[in-house]
Amino acid sequence: MPNDAVAPPPDSRRQQARELVIQRLGLVSMAIWVVGILVFLTAVLPGRPFRPSIGALVGTFMLCIAAIPWLAYGPLVERVARGEPRE
Repeated sequence: MPNDAVAPPPDSRRQQARELVIQRLGLVSMAIWVVGILVFLTAVLPGRPFRPSIGALVGTFMLCIAAIPWLAYGPLVERVARGEPRE
């Protein structure tokens, strides 16, 4: 009788790696977006009259910046699925 409890099958390991990477990248993206918007709201906006178009532009710009960490999604999933240590 084979001992399947020692290591999960590769598909299960890859799915767990995807979930972990998605959660962590989502958290990083959210933090980048929130910090960028808060800096805009506290540093730039109070000195000028409010125009929704500027707020929308900054929000979209920060969304683009927050999406940059997702470029590492594939390599991170591979690394986590193989169980490689962090550098």
